[in-house]
Amino acid sequence: MSKNIALKEYQKLSIQISLNGLSFYSQDTIHNTTSDIETFDFSKKTSKPLGEQLESIFSDSVFTKNYDSVNIIHENSLFCPVPTPLFDKDNISEYLKFSTKILPLDQYKIDVIQNHNIHNVYITDSVITEKCDSYFEECTHTHSSSILISVLLNISKNSYETQFFVHVKKEHFEIIVINRGKLLLINSFQHTCKEDFLYYTLFVAEQLGLNPEKFQLYFFGAIRPEDELHSIAYKYVRHVYLLDENSCNSKMLDLKYGDCLKHFTLINS
Repeated sequence: MSKNIALKEYQKLSIQISLNGLSFYSQDTIHNTTSDIETFDFSKKTSKPLGEQLESIFSDSVFTKNYDSVNIIHENSLFCPVPTPLFDKDNISEYLKFSTKILPLDQYKIDVIQNHNIHNVYITDSVITEKCDSYFEECTHTHSSSILISVLLNISKNSYETQFFVHVKKEHFEIIVINRGKLLLINSFQHTCKEDFLYYTLFVAEQLGLNPEKFQLYFFGAIRPEDELHSIAYKYVRHVYLLDENSCNSKMLDLKYGDCLKHFTLINS
């Protein structure tokens, strides 16, 4: 990517990266239209390390254009939201040590979730961070959970009902529970089958004292009504919905509803 950003290009690039793959979305910020949106999977059959796979993807012409802003979204389970009054930047590792194995070279980052009094502490993969910082001189970093928290709290600000959101990805999902504009829980769970998903969903509901006959479950992410996760949830939870199009696409972008569901964090970054 060219390092010269002096001239305004009116193009924005968002890249979401996990250890399994990468998605990107580029946008014309004048017309609020999509320039490109695509997903790359990291190959598990190659001996190439992660850094080389990233370099190969970044050689694509879409990444060599000039952008006014580049946002790197880190997608992993190594995060912990902290109420701002309890946050102490001098003891940042303390927030993650009970849920995550801390390694000496781990890199900590902090997202301040504006208007909600939350600091989100997270760990980034050093290879991903260094490759992005060297390739995109002016990039910013955000955790995918910070986007989920911010956008869903905004969506729910006028609701008096408990809302149970499930963000589905290929090998994991996040559960976000909000009540009267307050975040009750956000956590990430691995799943290999629909029974894993059902167990964690009902367990979270039980721990929060939520009645499956009453709370509202909203799916979004890589999910369709005919998918098995949706079907099995519908057997045990009375009120199951897909997140509506306006909530998925709050910026009114020129994307199909399915793409808005699938790429929720990417387009809302």
